[in-house]
Amino acid sequence: MEQEQKLYQQFQKIEFWTATGLFLLFTMSLISKAINNEFYHGNRHLFENNGLSFNWYKNHMFPSFIKGILYYSTFLILIFQIVKLPVQRSEAGKKLLVVFLIFIALALFTGICNTWIYAYKLKNTPLNEFYEEVFIQAGFYCLWLFLLFSIYIFLKHIATYLLVNTKELQKKYSVVSKEGIIGLIIFMYLLFIMIVSGLPWQLTAIVGVVIPFSIGLYWLAITRLIPRSLNRKRPVRRYLRDVILILLATVFPLALILSIIRNQGDYVAAVLCINYIFQLVVTTPVAWYIYKSRFAREKELMELKTELGTSTANLDFLKSQINPHFLFNALNTLYGTAIQEDASRTGEGIQRLGDMMRFMLEENIQDKIPLNREIEYIKNYISLQKLRTDSSSSVSIITDIDEQVNTLSITPMLLIPFIENAFKHGVSFREPSHIKVSLKLEVNNLYFDVYNSIHRLKFNDPENNYKGIGLQNVKSRLEHHYPERHELIIRENLQEYFIHLTIQL
Repeated sequence: MEQEQKLYQQFQKIEFWTATGLFLLFTMSLISKAINNEFYHGNRHLFENNGLSFNWYKNHMFPSFIKGILYYSTFLILIFQIVKLPVQRSEAGKKLLVVFLIFIALALFTGICNTWIYAYKLKNTPLNEFYEEVFIQAGFYCLWLFLLFSIYIFLKHIATYLLVNTKELQKKYSVVSKEGIIGLIIFMYLLFIMIVSGLPWQLTAIVGVVIPFSIGLYWLAITRLIPRSLNRKRPVRRYLRDVILILLATVFPLALILSIIRNQGDYVAAVLCINYIFQLVVTTPVAWYIYKSRFAREKELMELKTELGTSTANLDFLKSQINPHFLFNALNTLYGTAIQEDASRTGEGIQRLGDMMRFMLEENIQDKIPLNREIEYIKNYISLQKLRTDSSSSVSIITDIDEQVNTLSITPMLLIPFIENAFKHGVSFREPSHIKVSLKLEVNNLYFDVYNSIHRLKFNDPENNYKGIGLQNVKSRLEHHYPERHELIIRENLQEYFIHLTIQL
């Protein structure tokens, strides 16, 4: 829903500036004609033929300008106030009625403006018939605008649905590609604009044939023709041969369809020639270039994965050189010594450090761990930090972490970097400092907040050499493991730093 809302807002920005630009061009055109004394523009000859005087401003410019303002303002009101997508089903009928009433009002005001533009008809037409003709003409015109607007909203809804659900569609239908969806959306809007603009039907028909054919050939080339040709000795020649065979196989069916639509031999031949030239000159090489570029990226990615696997194996080998049992036994020995010497704080610190090391060696390498283990690690880390700061009255550390009994899992070490960052930059033994950590769980939603003061490290502080995992790395991991299932908000000023993280586990 949030992604849909962002797309609709982007659509609104494009719609506003497009409508504003067209209105400004229309206004500048009227002003330019007035400055250049183009008084013969409009219906001047019709007025003079009926023995009436024609006034450029009264009979053309002002009423045309008012109609332009009406159309411009109506479009903005409809887009920003009435038809704000997504529309709830319960409100669809009501909004449709409101839109229809707005177009009726628009037809009424258009008719009033047209009484000045078509005033030359009053010479030979009774007043009642004149008004009836003018307002009926305005009504039909605004009905046409209403239908166009409805089609536009429908196309906008389809385009948003396709863009929002691209990943789901790709999972369900392997043949679907993001490029194909974008191409289909562009084609829908282009064809709609050409029809609305009243361009020659021949040009519209050519676009209506060439672009869908190009989308289909591109998909076929990416999924079938190019991969198959790469296994041959001469891949380019094999690819071109397959494309030409497909084009030849479609000549008769396409010619038959065009003949049914418009039974003109010259027209059919022209459309076929334009279509096949476009497919050979544009679609065919573009598909090859895109596939090869994508293939090169995938090959590079595979090489990086191989190198990463090698590096990981080397790292595992190095880890295996250190016997973790020796480390734990040494820590246990130190812990026992601290208890014998009645150094309880030291013993507590050693015990918690041992638990953290066991976590790092045994559980941090897993993709998912129980949420309770992640919380336990966080508590151990904070307890160790408190041992360091308890002696200072200027440092306030508050934790609000719920005790949880659940079966939920989480990616390990996803939350601790925020706490590390808070202790790194938020603690000073010379100035008042505060850190507050909150972790709540409601159903499957985890709410995590870290709020701390900021004390910039000195240039020679050894902590400057320790970068930790890094917030950018955490953001990347969140995007990878919880796409569209998390929200991270970071706020910072000169004195304080705050993060709020929500994860749907």
